[in-house]
Amino acid sequence: MKNVLKVLKITGITLGSLLVLFIVLTIYYWRSCDRAAEEKRIAEKTAAIVAKEAKIIQEQEAQEKKEAVALAEKQLREKSRWDAVKLYDNLNQIEKLVSESKCRELKPYFVEFILKIKPYKTLVPFPTLLAQVMQKYRPSFEWWEKCSSVFWAVKDFKSYKDQARSLAIGKVGDVNWGSVIESFEKAEEQLAILTNASSKLKKLIPKSFNIKKEKKFIKKWKKVARKYKIIISLCGENPKEATYYVVETILKRSAHDPSSIDVEECSSPILSKNNCWVTECDVRGKNMFGAMIFARKTYSISNLFGLREI
Repeated sequence: MKNVLKVLKITGITLGSLLVLFIVLTIYYWRSCDRAAEEKRIAEKTAAIVAKEAKIIQEQEAQEKKEAVALAEKQLREKSRWDAVKLYDNLNQIEKLVSESKCRELKPYFVEFILKIKPYKTLVPFPTLLAQVMQKYRPSFEWWEKCSSVFWAVKDFKSYKDQARSLAIGKVGDVNWGSVIESFEKAEEQLAILTNASSKLKKLIPKSFNIKKEKKFIKKWKKVARKYKIIISLCGENPKEATYYVVETILKRSAHDPSSIDVEECSSPILSKNNCWVTECDVRGKNMFGAMIFARKTYSISNLFGLREI
């Protein structure tokens, strides 16, 4: 009986201890949950405050930027009035130069005009005073553009003409006639600009420049260039140093004894009217009877017929 009581006492103590431990752990768990929830609430509140402050800062920066842009635009519009006055003051001189057909003297005025207008192109609406000045500038500016096109047409024509002539220098077969024709065509385009110019603008063309004479020159040499281009397309490029190998290779194909063929020397090919590239070569080889012979023969070389003896 004593042992039973003793066991019950120990069991009661153990159960009591476990109950106390359970209560303690439960309290700890709930306190931990409350602490985590509190920390989460604090973190969310802090994040909300930071986001709000960031938004305020962004709005302030956006407002400051907007005010800075507005101020810059205001200053630019104020400046536009002074620029408009300056440009307007130049109008009398510009109109005088236009009436006197002084094209080159107009350039500084219109360069200044373009530079002064450029900063205001982004303004909406465009400054009224500047817009009015631009309208007054338009007729003179358009005339200056046409005037400049005549000046550059003369200059470019001479440039393309000289380019074509320099490309045509040398032996006919060594010239790139396609490039020569292209340069002549570009020169023709410049002549067309000069031909279509008004009578007033034609007065700006130097007296030494004769449009009709230049047209005849271009027409004549363009015809020659096209002729040579056709010839080269049929005859091929100048064989030059390859002549020896071309002749020997083709002769071996038709020889009775290809191994006996020996082309010792060939003259520089000359472009002829009827036979394309003509060259003379010293040839050794065996005939059909096996005898070694030597001969100086003249050959024609072309894309159309290959190698022919003439």
